[in-house]
Amino acid sequence: REPVSPKHRLPYIPGDIYTYQVIQLDVNAFWSDLPEILETINPQGAMNFKMITNMFSQMYKIDLSRDLFANLGTRVITYARMEGLTKQELYNWQLRDGSAIEKMLAKLMGEGSPLKNQLAGFLEIHNLHGHKLYSIKTPSRDMKPGTEASPAAAGKGSSEIGFSIVDNSLVMGTEKLVRSHIQAAATKREESPFYLSDEFKNMSKIIPENAAGYSIIDIGRLVRPMLEIFKSPMMLSFINRNRSNVKQTPDGKNNTQPAPMKVFVNNLKFENLPSIDFITSFFGKSYGFTLVEGNDIVFRTTITYPAKR
Repeated sequence: REPVSPKHRLPYIPGDIYTYQVIQLDVNAFWSDLPEILETINPQGAMNFKMITNMFSQMYKIDLSRDLFANLGTRVITYARMEGLTKQELYNWQLRDGSAIEKMLAKLMGEGSPLKNQLAGFLEIHNLHGHKLYSIKTPSRDMKPGTEASPAAAGKGSSEIGFSIVDNSLVMGTEKLVRSHIQAAATKREESPFYLSDEFKNMSKIIPENAAGYSIIDIGRLVRPMLEIFKSPMMLSFINRNRSNVKQTPDGKNNTQPAPMKVFVNNLKFENLPSIDFITSFFGKSYGFTLVEGNDIVFRTTITYPAKR
């Protein structure tokens, strides 16, 4: 219910993000109520949940309630961008006690810890500007621990997830975005151009003072990767290759009846689409915010017309 100000800033924002969001979540309150919720709706599930959390605590010597959730704050700032068909994200989670989370991570990822042994070959720990950056490689199916991802394997889904404690916040997400965040925080760069942009200024004008969260979505940037797929020569070649040709008998009558969906797909002429810039010029920005009114959570969104088309 507490209002959140548009004055919150991240030290680094890429220039091509398609969404930016500030939200407030009291995860610790939810975690505290979760056992009672489960007991009410599914007693067997509640028993299994308790068994799993106890097993986790015994295995890793971590008290989730005390060491993790009690130290999480309520404000989360997140953004996302696309690199080809890959979505990249970063989350900046405000902490009540960053040093406590740092100790927990050092314990979980330290020498001899069960978790580090389980992640052998996939976990790397870097020292960057006085911060520990934990990097976990998410392997593709044909990758083995301790091996480098080939370009082909990388295209099949290998990626790196990073997390670190920076300025009393847990920063996590795509490893290279976390790395850029740490570097920007350490070098004290000038404010990101994103916060000086018209889109951020326009959003700030419509956010009420009692908003509990807000967001910007660049719809044009969001749909661009999909359009690039359909406009690519490879996709056009694939579509044309797989169009079904309706055969005809000598009397001129069709002897096959394609399914309606196949007829629909066969009549899509992606090669005739106008340019991607022209299509995306029809999409404006979307500004949204969240209000808590009594017991209701109200989401309001404004979709703007493009400035120029």
